[in-house]
Amino acid sequence: MDTPAKYTHGPQNLAIGSSSAFNNFLKVLKPYGLSTPRYVVFPILSAIFTYYLWIVMGLNGAGDELQATLAAGKYADGTPLCASYTGVRPLDQLITVIVAFEYPVTNGQDKPSWLLMLDIMSTLQTAMIWVFLDSMRKGRSTAWFAYPALWCCTVNAAGAAVILPLYFWLHLQHRPSEQYIQLWDASPLPTAFLIGGVLPGLALVTRTLWQLSAIHHQQIIAFVQFSPLLIATIQIVGSSLYPIRNLDIRRRRTAALPSIQRVLQFGVIFSGLAHLAILGHAAFGAAKLSSIYVPDGNAPLSASAADKILEGAKYFLQWDLIGIIVSTGLWCFYMVSELSDINQIQLAVRLIGGMVLFGPGATTSAVLSWREGHNVAQAEAKRHSRLV
Repeated sequence: MDTPAKYTHGPQNLAIGSSSAFNNFLKVLKPYGLSTPRYVVFPILSAIFTYYLWIVMGLNGAGDELQATLAAGKYADGTPLCASYTGVRPLDQLITVIVAFEYPVTNGQDKPSWLLMLDIMSTLQTAMIWVFLDSMRKGRSTAWFAYPALWCCTVNAAGAAVILPLYFWLHLQHRPSEQYIQLWDASPLPTAFLIGGVLPGLALVTRTLWQLSAIHHQQIIAFVQFSPLLIATIQIVGSSLYPIRNLDIRRRRTAALPSIQRVLQFGVIFSGLAHLAILGHAAFGAAKLSSIYVPDGNAPLSASAADKILEGAKYFLQWDLIGIIVSTGLWCFYMVSELSDINQIQLAVRLIGGMVLFGPGATTSAVLSWREGHNVAQAEAKRHSRLV
């Protein structure tokens, strides 16, 4: 009969006593993705940016001023605030909060804030395509990706730096068993992105070109919040009307690649040009990069009531963009390093260079376009190996 091990208070006994017990523990956690420490950085990022976006906004006075504006139905400088958009009161209340927040940074009166919003807008309008593409994969392994419009609307409401890391965390843990997308699902996406993503995004930041009234511009901001639903509608209608359904099984996995890469290339162009326009403004002295991108915690605190929401929103968006850059960069790094044998230092340098020169939206879309070609090439190689 074995003698029970003597209990001691030594530090070595604070850990799990046997490797088999520890392995069993990991097996329990594995279905939930909690046994992959490298990916835990994403929920940690989400928690960090929740603090910088929402807690700090409540502490610097911008949140209080936003509530006062909503209650008064106008800004401190007298600018009216529209509060009716859909006729559905709870929805209108949520939209009004978003509109009140975004109006000062999109009306063009403060150049650094407007340029910052241009970068974020082009990135997030492009990011909708990433989410829609992964919702269409035939081997989707979790229901989390079945509702792309919901993800996109949540990003608009809660902040990209809070939601995108959680999306990337789930994405890296739940790889689809089949990567391909049906041709009829992918084919409408380029048109859907141009109509539902690019055009509303441009309308959001071009008020100065059309000399719109404050109310009309606020209505455009509200409309842009429905971009994900517009993209979804165009994609669903286009897919249902697509004439070709009976594809040769040999073309099934490759037929959609041109449409997928085309929409991602549109994203590269749209987001990349927006970022280059910002760099151009900085190069010609129209705005300093530091005033656009570097958060200044004192600005909201010292701002007058008339500028409090502007400075608070700018500070919020600066941290939001930092969160977007960090989370998309890590997502791309993990995807590429796990699909290829590229030197990780070279990969990190390339990603950082792409983020600096072309922005996160263009860089990530370029990586995803490469991923699509890589996945198709792998699938074709497997098919040919089975035929030999």
